[in-house]
Amino acid sequence: MQYKLPSLHLTLANLLLITHILPIVRTQTSDSKVITIGAILSNQQYADRFTELVRNLTAPEGYVYRGVYIIASNNPVNTATDICNQLLPEQVM
Repeated sequence: MQYKLPSLHLTLANLLLITHILPIVRTQTSDSKVITIGAILSNQQYADRFTELVRNLTAPEGYVYRGVYIIASNNPVNTATDICNQLLPEQVM
């Protein structure tokens, strides 16, 4: 199944933040492997869309997808801290 992204009006700042999808890391659970997808998003609307998109992805057999995200702060130092404290512990590199 292919999932088509809906059209969204994006500013350059939002586009830069929404495209900072972090690489995928695979971890092992008891029955299947988890593919964790992390993102840094500019607002809750994009976070809700990201969650929906990850939920609708079709994972290869034996795998499941899991999405984690943070909402970027206006302060880049706070965003970097959130990445370290919230995304990296989720095994998203």
